[in-house]
Amino acid sequence: MATDCEINDGLLQPECLQGQAGIKTVFFFRHTNLDVVYNVDGEITSIGSGYLYRFDQDNNHGSALEELQQGQGEESSFIKQQIDMTMFYIDPEFRKVIDLIRKGRWAVFCLDYHDKIKLYGEMNAMKQVGGAIPSGTKSGDNLYSNLVFEGIQDEYAHFLEDFTTYPFDNMAGVEVMPRYDNAPGLILQNVGLDNILIDNFGNKLDYN
Repeated sequence: MATDCEINDGLLQPECLQGQAGIKTVFFFRHTNLDVVYNVDGEITSIGSGYLYRFDQDNNHGSALEELQQGQGEESSFIKQQIDMTMFYIDPEFRKVIDLIRKGRWAVFCLDYHDKIKLYGEMNAMKQVGGAIPSGTKSGDNLYSNLVFEGIQDEYAHFLEDFTTYPFDNMAGVEVMPRYDNAPGLILQNVGLDNILIDNFGNKLDYN
């Protein structure tokens, strides 16, 4: 930290008021399901029960911003949290998923490039405030959606306790969708119209 941003003399300087980090995965969790538990080090060890909806970012997209804002009175302030993310490969079916995400009120977890996870929207839910869904030139185009989520908190985002192998594998009561422990293309369960490719040894290889 620069000398002029030390806690005693840097609080009101604009360059000291915000921190921004790149993120490689964004997870959405229903805010009404959030039930946070901390350990003695101030790390989150439990978040409640429910599904975490996972959206991976590439190296050029995805950022998390925290900015200290002054309230109307000189003594009041709050933390503005903002998540910018991009969802790729939109087909008509996936567009429904995006619309549901846009309408919801969420606790948002962001995994950074050091494999650390922070919780945004702990006290007040994060909600979509901007973004764009561009139209393609022809039917079936693979497109993208840029979404911006924002929330106002009274503290900076807290870190989660380190996971073991996959994000949230040490959190009881939650399930990440899509799961980490299934290779791409392998079937999760035999339901509906899944067609399974099976080899001579009975191994399930793929599905369509």
